[in-house]
Amino acid sequence: MGLNFQYSNRDESTVPVRFGDIASTTPWGSFYAADGVTVRQSPNDDPGSNTHPFLDQAFTKRLYKYDDFFASIYAKGNLPFGFSYQVNFSPRYDHLREYQHLSSKKPDIVARKGVVDRTNQTIYSWQLDNILRWNKKFGKHSIEATFLINAEKFSSGEIQFMQRICA
Repeated sequence: MGLNFQYSNRDESTVPVRFGDIASTTPWGSFYAADGVTVRQSPNDDPGSNTHPFLDQAFTKRLYKYDDFFASIYAKGNLPFGFSYQVNFSPRYDHLREYQHLSSKKPDIVARKGVVDRTNQTIYSWQLDNILRWNKKFGKHSIEATFLINAEKFSSGEIQFMQRICA
């Protein structure tokens, strides 16, 4: 008999920086407007050349968290007449929470008055294996046979929510 299990909690909430915008941004441009606080849409003097690489980070609040659980429970033993039996049960549970808020102050979505996006997803699955083995020797010869009966289940539930927010 035995049990193996794994649990992980991942947090991928950081808002990525657009590498293409970093590569095309001049090091002499200004990240902030004249007030020293407001992030400029473009750090270059020509606003059409590229977007500020940190623009998304300045106007986005985001939470992306994943909880994953996986286990394997098994039992095996020998039976008479050269038979052996093993049963494996492997459940898996995944839960995802994604929340993202784009501020109505972000220059490229001012007309949309902000955006909220939310997703909750739960996945549960399991697998059950019944394995019967037969191993028999007849003089110099041996015969081995394996029989497997398997059952699986997968279920997923997802709730998505997107809303436009008025400033």
